Amino acid sequence: MDLASTVLDFSVSYTVKRASGVGGVGSDGIFDPPSTSNISVQAMVAPLAGRDLQRLPEGLRASETRHVYTTVELRGKAPGQRPDLVVIDGIDWQVEVVEDFSALGNYWRSTVRKVGRTS
Repeated sequence: MDLASTVLDFSVSYTVKRASGVGGVGSDGIFDPPSTSNISVQAMVAPLAGRDLQRLPEGLRASETRHVYTTVELRGKAPGQRPDLVVIDGIDWQVEVVEDFSALGNYWRSTVRKVGRTS
């Protein structure tokens, strides 16, 4: 069953900030952040249901969180890579968890946490 068209029916375009690498310490001893690039994705944003909130790790339960449904895989937290940032209404939301539903419905569900302020 391909649910990608359903995700796209209710989606709008969002900017995703993607870092290349994790950065490092330069020869001057100062941390150099990784370079970032912006990509545009079609996504549907939804609040988390009660059961979804209960399944979150304790550190995320107190944060403002949302689900982001896309037909492309976003990058979540993983060793050696920085998570993507999704810009929603001018605010950065960090991708925490990515669930792969590509075999079941050809989409991905990411849990994002608010990290930015209105710009």
